[in-house]
Amino acid sequence: STQPCVLRSSICIAGVSSLQCGVGLQCCMECNNTCQDTDSWFRSHRDNFCVGIGGSCQQESNYCAGSYEAGMCGGPAPRKCCTPQGTFSVPVPHFVLQTILLVVIILTNSLVIMVTILDKEHHTIPNIGITSLAVADLLLAVAWFVIQLLVFTHSTTITNIEKNWRHVQDLAFVFEMSVILHILLITLDRYT
Repeated sequence: STQPCVLRSSICIAGVSSLQCGVGLQCCMECNNTCQDTDSWFRSHRDNFCVGIGGSCQQESNYCAGSYEAGMCGGPAPRKCCTPQGTFSVPVPHFVLQTILLVVIILTNSLVIMVTILDKEHHTIPNIGITSLAVADLLLAVAWFVIQLLVFTHSTTITNIEKNWRHVQDLAFVFEMSVILHILLITLDRYT
C-alpha cells in the first residue's frame, strides 16, 4: 500500500510508488516499523562511505539532484547513494596531467620494447626481463588511460558506467600485479 502524496524532494524510505500525484509531488510506498528500523540500522552501520562524501542512501526510485552510485550503501540493490553533482568529476587540470603522464609512460615503454626487439645486442636474459616488465607496464598504462577517460567523460566511478567496462579495472589490477612480480624477478636476478 501507499502513503499520501509528499513533496518530490522528500525521501520515501521504502521507495516511490508508481501512482501519480500532482506536479512536484510523489507517492511513497508504505514503510512499517520493521522497514523504518531496518533503514535506521543501515544508516548507522552501513552507509558511512556515502554519508562521508556528502551523499544520502535511499531507494533509487526517489528523486536525486546529483547521481546514484552503487555499492556505497547497505541494504538491497535499489538502495543507492545519491551523491551531490560533481562528486566524482575529475578537474580538467588533473585529467590533463594524468593524461600527459600516461602518454609519457606509454611512449617510454614502447621505446624500451622497440629497442630490445630491433637491437640484437639487447637480446639477453636480463634485457628480455626488462622488456617483459615494459610490456606489463605499457598494458597497465593503457588500461589506466581508458579508465581515466571513462571517469572523466562520465563523471562517476568506473563501476557505475557500464558492466562491461568493469573488466578494464580488473585488467588494470592484473597488469599491476604483473608489474610488481616483474620487478621482484628482476631484483632477484640482479642480486642472486
